[in-house]
Amino acid sequence: MDFQPSPAPAQEIIGLHGRAAPTIEADIRASGFMSPVQAHIFYGDLTGQGSHDAVALLYHPSGGNSDQITQWLYRDTAAGYSRAPTSPLGNVFGFDPRDVKLSPGRIEITMTVMTPTDPRCCPSGQKTYVLSLDEQSQSGSAPVVGSGSWTAKSTTAPIGVVVEATTVDGRSRISGICKADRAERGFWLTFFHEGDTLRRAHNAPEMFLLEISGRSTQSYSTSTLYHETSGSWIGDQPMSAEFLNAFAAGSELRISREADNRELAVFNLRGTARAVDLMREVCGSAVSAAKVSRVGLPFADGRYLSDSSLCGLSDSQIVDRIGDEIHYVLYVIENGQVNGAESVCDVGKVSRRGNMVLMNARCEVEGMVDNTTLEMTYVSENAFRAGERVFERCP
Repeated sequence: MDFQPSPAPAQEIIGLHGRAAPTIEADIRASGFMSPVQAHIFYGDLTGQGSHDAVALLYHPSGGNSDQITQWLYRDTAAGYSRAPTSPLGNVFGFDPRDVKLSPGRIEITMTVMTPTDPRCCPSGQKTYVLSLDEQSQSGSAPVVGSGSWTAKSTTAPIGVVVEATTVDGRSRISGICKADRAERGFWLTFFHEGDTLRRAHNAPEMFLLEISGRSTQSYSTSTLYHETSGSWIGDQPMSAEFLNAFAAGSELRISREADNRELAVFNLRGTARAVDLMREVCGSAVSAAKVSRVGLPFADGRYLSDSSLCGLSDSQIVDRIGDEIHYVLYVIENGQVNGAESVCDVGKVSRRGNMVLMNARCEVEGMVDNTTLEMTYVSENAFRAGERVFERCP
């Protein structure tokens, strides 16, 4: 008797709605995602011409112990919905997408994300992604450099690096240069802006507020002078290395006039990590990564576990025994650092409120850098409480 394969189970898709739903459903089924697929669909006008474009965030099993997220952008055209061949959504990660806003050339999405002290099961942070559409995701044509993305190129006279981006509407442009020459140390900023908001007298001073958002928002003031020939405001001193850290890790840069907090321009920060890497390679110590001045902690250096029976095991052996539960049970404190299973936190300041220990720290989690406050309850020099668990230093 010939073998007859059993029919494949119907693919379960949850959450489809709106005019783009039939097209999205057909694409999901053609892609063969594992079931069930949880779809989050959001609509809005990305062209300013009354279109009803769509963003689809699809959560589906990866075959392991976690879900995979697929992000698609659909254009509302006269011939129906068409999926963009590329999308700016590829760097959007997290859970519970919400407060999604689609507007001409711009998508804003808020997600729940991991913080350095969260167990893997239970993310508690919040991150808002603000994305500018480049020409490729707008129209499906070949990529066009400079429409919201940052470019970086090396220079030879003088030796240095120039980075630059232009807003999607073309009305604002920001550029910066670092030079290897020690007489020109640091990263110097130039800002061009069309409009009547700013005074345009040669050498007139102007203060700008630069706000970088990502997992947190950091603000930097910079003093500039207007240069009549170029029609730009040029910094009268270099930006700090701390600014470059945030510039490389952030998702959006807003520039406002500091005197009245009037917003002038918004840039996405796609491509800045690579730009900063090139600056540090070419310009060296002039733009080197800022170092956190670590302080003494009220806890002895060592390996802290909430289950003392695990003290004799390595990290990999703990994972073999309890899996992702390692995120609940392990901290390592050493030389001013507090490290979890996947986080590395440099502590810059420690304060006490009774037994509560508050630590201002710069933490890196899965490639993302954030400034945060770690909270622990002091039990002794060799023990603390974090959340509902007491951690004791292994002998």
